[in-house]
Amino acid sequence: MGIILGDSKIELPKIDKLYDVIHIDGDHTYENAKIDMDNSIKLLKPNGIIIFDDTNLEYLNKICNEYINMGLLIEYQFGKLDFGKYKHRFLQKV
Repeated sequence: MGIILGDSKIELPKIDKLYDVIHIDGDHTYENAKIDMDNSIKLLKPNGIIIFDDTNLEYLNKICNEYINMGLLIEYQFGKLDFGKYKHRFLQKV
């Protein structure tokens, strides 16, 4: 499966496959970004990677930290990557 078009709150729960890598670049409200993260974690294989876009926005970065603090994800480091002003975080499922 490639790019999923539509409302992620509706489309992601329909998927019955697990993935190695998921890129979240969706709704930028705090509430809906948390829903995207919850749904994505359910679709992620053990040790899979979530790439969370636009973490230059403080509240999106906060979501990543919350899931790390809950013990569901850990920071994944590729080394030094520069995405310009649109920061990304790489998180690995525990």
